[in-house]
Amino acid sequence: MKQEIYDIASAFITDKDVQISTFGFNGDIGYTFTKYGLADYPYCLTIFAEAKAPQKRREKYIEKHHGKINIKRGTASGDGYGNRTLTEYITEHEVGSALDKTQCDMKRFFTRIQSPKFFKIVNIAEKRMLGQISTTDNTAQLFNMIYRLKANQK
Repeated sequence: MKQEIYDIASAFITDKDVQISTFGFNGDIGYTFTKYGLADYPYCLTIFAEAKAPQKRREKYIEKHHGKINIKRGTASGDGYGNRTLTEYITEHEVGSALDKTQCDMKRFFTRIQSPKFFKIVNIAEKRMLGQISTTDNTAQLFNMIYRLKANQK
């Protein structure tokens, strides 16, 4: 499932007909790629990571900030029940330290190498926002990938 979500994310990002929006502040990463034309409703890919190092309290890390990638039906943030979410992937390791500018460079580097595929997707998304990568029509590929996702959920 892990590789599948990265393949779908890459197809969304490099599709020529997606609508792109960004969100997040203070170093947070937030991208939404919306694809129309796959069904009666759009599909959205969201990539998000908070730029905060883990908070340590009483010798335990309580709050870690993992990267998240999800794919859902429609453009609203949620229906309250999670029924619209097709799949969601949360990184195994926290990624917030890599984005937190207050952390030392070595800590940021090691955090990045613990989740290389997540940061590769983030890098591709960033390049897409800047118009630095070529795009193609991935409609058929996305349709097949999403169809397989929905079939595996049943």
